[in-house]
Amino acid sequence: FQDVTVLGAGIVGWSVAVQLLDALPNCRLTVVADQLDGETVSWVAAGSFRIENFEELCPDRPGQGRKWAADSFQHYLDLAVSGQGSSAGCLLLPLVQVYEDSNQTPPDYLQLAHSVATLTPDQLRTEFPRWPSLQCGWSCETTLTESRLYLPFLRARCRCTNLTVTRHRVNSLSELLDGSSCRLLFNCSGLGAAQLAKDPNVYPIRGQVFKVRAPWLKRAVIGPNGETYIYPGATDIVTVGGCRQPNSWSTEPCPDDASKIWSRATRLVPSVGGAETVNQLAGLRPARLGGIRVELDSTDSRIVHCYGHGGNGVALAWGTASEAVKLGLESLRRGG
Repeated sequence: FQDVTVLGAGIVGWSVAVQLLDALPNCRLTVVADQLDGETVSWVAAGSFRIENFEELCPDRPGQGRKWAADSFQHYLDLAVSGQGSSAGCLLLPLVQVYEDSNQTPPDYLQLAHSVATLTPDQLRTEFPRWPSLQCGWSCETTLTESRLYLPFLRARCRCTNLTVTRHRVNSLSELLDGSSCRLLFNCSGLGAAQLAKDPNVYPIRGQVFKVRAPWLKRAVIGPNGETYIYPGATDIVTVGGCRQPNSWSTEPCPDDASKIWSRATRLVPSVGGAETVNQLAGLRPARLGGIRVELDSTDSRIVHCYGHGGNGVALAWGTASEAVKLGLESLRRGG
């Protein structure tokens, strides 16, 4: 048996765990995290596959962002159309995104999405009468992955293996390696990587959403600048957001933000105004200047880093985890 540790129990950490156990079923795996399940930022995320710009994901490696995106989209698509879709919280989702800039180029996720169509001026006027400044938009079918179902689904896939889950706050990566038999450590610590990987480029982007009960909403709608969004989920609960506040560390819902979000959302989709509010949540997207980091540590080849996903954690977890696991297995074969 080889001992392997995954640090982090959000969607990235569990995506690594599942793919690692598929490739190395006889390893002893430990998942270490100070936040589990509903405490993770993954739980707050709406979970749609909607990535504006592939190259910004990994500017130093042209084409890598698109590969992560394509691998992830295919995984979620396969789940959504399988018999496991409902239990995994993966579904096909009709989506419309609209803009106020008539020169807007199509967002990159449309390269992978299905049934892509350009909205006509008549459609914009008819479907969004309270937002007359809209100039263009696209509709498509993409995927949505609801983390409160998907995280337990991933964890259940690991259940019949040599798996230990430990709640523990780690202060350094060496704490998990020094004096231990750990052969590989996957650092999926999100914002924690600022301290643990001594990475000054890691920072939070705060978001806030409503969870509302609105079973009549079947289509996702994204407003100008991506700031306003309405996402139906796997049940009758709909996510209504949002905001992007870099370097804000508050995880408490803010009444002023809530008022602005609700005002924009009901302007975009008036019928959401009749929904019952179930909850308000705030979370911190773990962003990184320079893009997502998926690589072996430069000083210790036992460490594989996989963090910095920002608001694309759900959308890119599977693809980035796939590369991280590949790097880890290559390091093992070299005797790292």
